[in-house]
Amino acid sequence: MILRLRKLFLLIMTSFFILPAVGSAEEQTKESLLQKAEELAREARTLSERSKMLSDEAQKLIERALSLSEKPEQKQTSPQKATQEKTSTEPAEAKQALKQEKARQEQERKQKQLAAGNNILFPKGFLEIEPSFTYANFSNNNLLIDGFALLPIFVIGQIQSQRIRRDLLVESLNVSYGVLDNVQIQMESPLRFRSDDITYSDNTNLSAKRAGLGDIRLGTSVQLHQQKESDFIPDLIGNLNVFFPTGEDPFNYDPAHPKDKNIPLGSGFWSIGTGLTMIKVSDPAVLLGGINYTYNFPRSIDGEIIRGRVTPGILSDILWGWPFP
Repeated sequence: MILRLRKLFLLIMTSFFILPAVGSAEEQTKESLLQKAEELAREARTLSERSKMLSDEAQKLIERALSLSEKPEQKQTSPQKATQEKTSTEPAEAKQALKQEKARQEQERKQKQLAAGNNILFPKGFLEIEPSFTYANFSNNNLLIDGFALLPIFVIGQIQSQRIRRDLLVESLNVSYGVLDNVQIQMESPLRFRSDDITYSDNTNLSAKRAGLGDIRLGTSVQLHQQKESDFIPDLIGNLNVFFPTGEDPFNYDPAHPKDKNIPLGSGFWSIGTGLTMIKVSDPAVLLGGINYTYNFPRSIDGEIIRGRVTPGILSDILWGWPFP
């Protein structure tokens, strides 16, 4: 009995010491497991990052390998491309060289024509700017009678003499351009200076001066036929000209009382003219001939001296001659 009680006492005492130890061991085990779990999670994140880095490196290596594999193909195809480019540029270079050669031959032909002097109109693309100066002096004496005559030798009224002197300077700029080898256009822009001086018998002197733009002419010439060797038909050139009334008209000008602002520098009418010129070359002689027709359009005038509708009419002329060397 005593022995049983002793065993029971020992069992109770052992339970008091063993149970706390077991509880503390379980807590330590739990903490260690949590620490291991955290370590495993950190290792898993590290491995994930390293896996991503390795994946990026593998992608770069693949791209590099692909680029290295494409370079030999490019090297192999580049000679083919160069050959194709060379083949494609050869016709263009040949065309360009042929075009330059034709242009050079055309230029030489034009220069030979101009040097030979047998061309009538300017060749295609040829431009000429030619200034010209013209001076003219007019002087005349007039007898003015303010009255009436009973007989050819008997005059009743005032008689007065008048001496008129006129100076005219024209500076023209002529521009000609060859549109085609047989077509040429021209433009003439005249700058005019006119001075009128009038002296009467009683020593009264009146004078007036003015400078300005005259009537501009715009025209074209077409060679209708070119004379060939042993050809009876001469060179035929057709002309068409238009005159613009850009100069001061004469409808306000009084010759007896000239004023600076009223001195005329143009005709005052629109005009159009056409003509045909014939040139016959028979070495060493050259014969010229032509016929021209100019129509002046009528207009209504409301000037100080002239008023009403004016019809200037037409102008026609025939030319014939030969130049001297």
